[in-house]
Amino acid sequence: MKAKKINRRKKLRRYIAKYKEEHPCIYCGEAHIGLLTFHHRNPEEKRLLISHVPRQEWSINTLKKEIEKCDVLCVECHRKVHGTESKVLLEEKINV
Repeated sequence: MKAKKINRRKKLRRYIAKYKEEHPCIYCGEAHIGLLTFHHRNPEEKRLLISHVPRQEWSINTLKKEIEKCDVLCVECHRKVHGTESKVLLEEKINV
């Protein structure tokens, strides 16, 4: 049973790596898979962090559905997006 779980995790990790190989950062074009992350377009639809999927009991189809909710961003662009979101939220609170 343990070997089956390890094999499933490897399949999920391979799928994530292959997806990143085929999808560079949508903003800057960075293609190094070690620098790419998944950004949920709508945080309210986020079920789990994609990086945690191999440790969960998710199927490949569930993973694909979760990835459909995301854009691939490099870590630098991901930080910029979240920094911008934080700034907008802070400005909204100040202006209220």
